[in-house]
Amino acid sequence: MECCHGVIGMGHELAGNISFPGETVLFDRGWGYIGKAWGKSMPQAWIWNQSNHFEEGMNASFILSVARIPWTGSSFTDFLGYLHTGQHLYRFVTYAGTRLKSLHNTADLVEVVLENKKIILYISVVKGKSGNLLAPVVRDMSRAIHESIDGRILLKLTGIKGKVLF
Repeated sequence: MECCHGVIGMGHELAGNISFPGETVLFDRGWGYIGKAWGKSMPQAWIWNQSNHFEEGMNASFILSVARIPWTGSSFTDFLGYLHTGQHLYRFVTYAGTRLKSLHNTADLVEVVLENKKIILYISVVKGKSGNLLAPVVRDMSRAIHESIDGRILLKLTGIKGKVLF
């Protein structure tokens, strides 16, 4: 494949600091996420969301990646999603039978519904201000994409019969 994505860690504690001339930023009691992407080109199109900042007292971390993947002269849509609630890790991946029930993407909002045999995850992302980020195109960093770090993710996890789990 031209691009691969992996999750190394989500929801781990942070400790330490970064010092700049005249300023030190503390990361003690922070909550971290580490992911990786590799390959020679990014997908034709993708949506990527990650958060580990939820309501006070909620020990949760979330990642969703949906991409249009080029493959042997054609393309297909693939995704991976994980919700770690502190007590349970919920996996939303194509290879485990999860289906992408719906996806709507506008200038201000992304709405996604993922479903498997037992649970449904409703995702609503209010986009924040974006900046340009360079991305690879056949090993050349010539594609500009828009990325935001101040969006707002709203999640609702239910059982198939509608009982709210998160």
